[in-house]
Amino acid sequence: MVATLFNFTLFVIILYRAAKKPVVEMVTQRHQSIRDAVITNRKRLEEARASYEEYSSKLRVVESEVAAIRQQVRTETEATRQRIQAAAKAMAASVVSDAQASAKNVFEDLRRDLLKQLAEQVMSKAEAGVRKSLTGDLKAKIRQEFSSQMEGAR
Repeated sequence: MVATLFNFTLFVIILYRAAKKPVVEMVTQRHQSIRDAVITNRKRLEEARASYEEYSSKLRVVESEVAAIRQQVRTETEATRQRIQAAAKAMAASVVSDAQASAKNVFEDLRRDLLKQLAEQVMSKAEAGVRKSLTGDLKAKIRQEFSSQMEGAR
């Protein structure tokens, strides 16, 4: 058992002397690589934050421009709507006045036609009545008066 303990101690000492330098180098390299990775990641984080701030500010600018464009479109739309309404009102007034003038002209034409027809009917009935009531003596008297008026006119 002493021999085993001696062999184990000797093994540990040889292992310690043989592995000390590579283990120390490995730990040192690992420490260096971890430190480099942390530094690199910190730089990347700072760059990412800077990019985030830059894009956030650009996004805020874009959002304000979009809001301004929306407001401008609303204003222009309202102005266009008012112009269209004004034009429609003017057109409606024009249509109404044209319709009134046309109706007045049609009414006057009809009135004239009715008066003409009435006059023609009155004349026709009067002529028929006169023809009916004219007797031979009356016709002769009218011819004689007409002839004397014509001679006096010459």
